[in-house]
Amino acid sequence: MRLAEKTPLPDAQGRTTRLRRRWDTAQTPFQRLIATGTLDATQHEQLQRLYDQTNPLALRQRIYQQLAALRDATAERTAPSAPLPSPAA
Repeated sequence: MRLAEKTPLPDAQGRTTRLRRRWDTAQTPFQRLIATGTLDATQHEQLQRLYDQTNPLALRQRIYQQLAALRDATAERTAPSAPLPSPAA
């Protein structure tokens, strides 16, 4: 949410001691971009198609699967091999 306005609230002596904050309605960045009206029709259509086919839950699951694969690959490379023999005394 974005801050829409701040209104100073004076106390009994007329000093500004507090602010009243009014927030904008929650919107996704895509919705905010569309609301600006700066896109031409083809850009709007392309972004709308991309927005419609994006599944946030599936995207999140895919990211976590890829992170797990990276962790596993790193663990294999850094895992200690056979223990080093102790020096003969």
